[in-house]
Formats: sequence, C-alpha cells, structure tokens
Amino acid sequence: MKDYKSIQMLASISMIGGPVSLLVGGVPLSAAAVICGIIALVMLRKGKESPPSDEEGPFSNGPAIAQNLMRQAIIGTAVSAVALILNGAALASIMPAMLEAIQTGDYSSLWNATDPSASSSSAAGSAFGGGSSAADQGGSASSGSIWG
Repeated sequence: MKDYKSIQMLASISMIGGPVSLLVGGVPLSAAAVICGIIALVMLRKGKESPPSDEEGPFSNGPAIAQNLMRQAIIGTAVSAVALILNGAALASIMPAMLEAIQTGDYSSLWNATDPSASSSSAAGSAFGGGSSAADQGGSASSGSIWG
C-alpha cells in the first residue's frame, strides 16, 4: 500500500507540474515533472516484474489499481514532456535577446520588441491610423490609413 501512495504522488506531480510549468516555473518545473513521471513508471514496472506476494509490491492488492496508476503515470509523463519541449523552445527563442540585453545593459529592448506602439510607422500610416498623416507633413488632408 505504501508503494501505491508514493507512485500516485509521483504521477500526480507529473500531471500537475507539466501544465503549471507553462505558466510559471518553466524548464526546471517541467523537467522535475518528467523525472517524477519516469520514476513512477519505473516503480510500476519494477513492481510488475517482482514475484507476487501477499503483502508487498504495487500489484499485490489488485492489478486494476496498478493499471490506473500506470495510465496516470504515462499521461503525466507525456504531458510534462510536451511542456518541457514547449518551455525549451520558448527559452531558446528568448535567450539571444536576453544575452544581448545583459551584455549591453539595455533591458528596455526586451519590452520594446513586444510593444507594438514602440515600432516606427511608415509615412503612409498604419492600418489603424497610428502613423503620421499627409496633412501633418504639409500635404493634403487624406492619409494612407483606412480610418482617414
């Protein structure tokens, strides 16, 4: 019974840690969730290979519980592995900008890259009228934006 509780705890950590790592925690949390899932799977497989006894092992009280734990551990490991891949891709895409900001000391460039109002507008104007109009430049009152 003790094995069931520890396997269920590890599988639950794996199932919860993966999705939570997409919001907060990132790569370390998703890596820990994958490791917990793998440990749960190894413990289940080791209990499956051990000879059945009256009191010991995860399969002694019932194979249905062990099958449910196996399914939970597989799903948790898969979900946390997908989260680890997504977190790793996000980290790899952000890392060059972070290293450049650290080397130059200009951390505002990290926020300006995602701020649409910080981008420069063309002379004709943007689609939402954010650019400079032709009247501001000394021309006619019509501008290149769709909002006039």
